[in-house]
Amino acid sequence: MSVVFFVGIVGTMLYFTWKYRRKPGQKPPLPLEGNHFTLEIFWTFSPIILLAFFFYLGFTGYLRGAVVPAGATEIRATGKRWSWEFRHMPKGGTESHQLTVPAGKPVKLLLSSVDVLHSFFVPAFRVKRDAVPGMYSSLWFETPHETRARDASGGLVACDIKKREETGEDTCGPGFTCVAEFTRTKNVDADGKETVAVARGGICHRPVQAYCTEYCGAGDTPADPIKTSYYNHSSMYAKVVVLPPDDYEAHAQSLYDFGAKPPPECEGDPDPLVCWGKTLYLAKACMACHTSDGSQGQGPSFKGLWGRAEAMTDGTKVTISGEEGENYL
Repeated sequence: MSVVFFVGIVGTMLYFTWKYRRKPGQKPPLPLEGNHFTLEIFWTFSPIILLAFFFYLGFTGYLRGAVVPAGATEIRATGKRWSWEFRHMPKGGTESHQLTVPAGKPVKLLLSSVDVLHSFFVPAFRVKRDAVPGMYSSLWFETPHETRARDASGGLVACDIKKREETGEDTCGPGFTCVAEFTRTKNVDADGKETVAVARGGICHRPVQAYCTEYCGAGDTPADPIKTSYYNHSSMYAKVVVLPPDDYEAHAQSLYDFGAKPPPECEGDPDPLVCWGKTLYLAKACMACHTSDGSQGQGPSFKGLWGRAEAMTDGTKVTISGEEGENYL
């Protein structure tokens, strides 16, 4: 098709060039005298006015996308091979592989990277921005609809979040994903003292997908197929979960509480600290770099880590022990 159009267009040009060439004995045309002032003004300024109008439309559209509205919810997004970590300000509760945002409110993402160049991209929201090591960048978006699944009566659809995190099996239907949510229950004792119980459960959602769109490499792939999905650029994505504003505030507060003390499901456990550590290991996607069964991953395995010497990338060895080891763990 390209050849057909090329031959047709160029052939026509050559034909008219030959047909209307200057021939021997032909007198040159008489020069035109005078001009049409109004016409000159029209075709000079009308394109300028038209271009100025299109510039106005484009620039105002750019400002709407670049300037974050006042009162936006701020979330810090950190890219690292091969996961996204989201810190909800001002409390600082964190979650990995899942970005929870409020519906109907502007959200500002402050992007950074701890290792290589990443790029945060949400096709459904038409937003994309690079996360560059050593500097901050930002973007904002607003979505009006929550992503929770509802049953026929309008109620929420629960799912087994632990089963999904431990085995990869999702109990939600096709097109839906089991997503971790926090619930806060206020209790008042006989003395009038108020306490808040935080529970972590699963709710079926139809989340929006966010991706890393800058190739950031691949690591050593472990034998476990569940862990394999965390070890390369192609799986560096996150679920964007949208909640009603009040539920989002409760979720952000619960993320902070969840990381500050053992969760309710660890109460009564013979070793609550081990239970807490396992829960955090799953919730914060530590399996992206560390295994718990002794097999080698991108980072050292957590199994038997205390007191063991581990080789760093520069060839030095570090033993996880003492006060520094406690801080690391």
